[in-house]
Amino acid sequence: MLFLSFLFGASVASFITSCCYRLGNNHSLTIPQRSYCDNCHCILRWWHLIPIFSFIILRGQCFYCKKKLVYICQ
Repeated sequence: MLFLSFLFGASVASFITSCCYRLGNNHSLTIPQRSYCDNCHCILRWWHLIPIFSFIILRGQCFYCKKKLVYICQ
């Protein structure tokens, strides 16, 4: 149960952080509808967006161009 609570909390925190990032940089919350790489502008797939696990698997890099992904808290 504790593990599921952790996953839920990480997902909610990730969503709120992405909304704050978009609003703070004058981006729309709805366009583009999906997250994308700032370097190659490829739309990230659903499994690229799983908090913590996808960061570990992808080593903080874009799946397509292998450049470091821009994160809000660096």
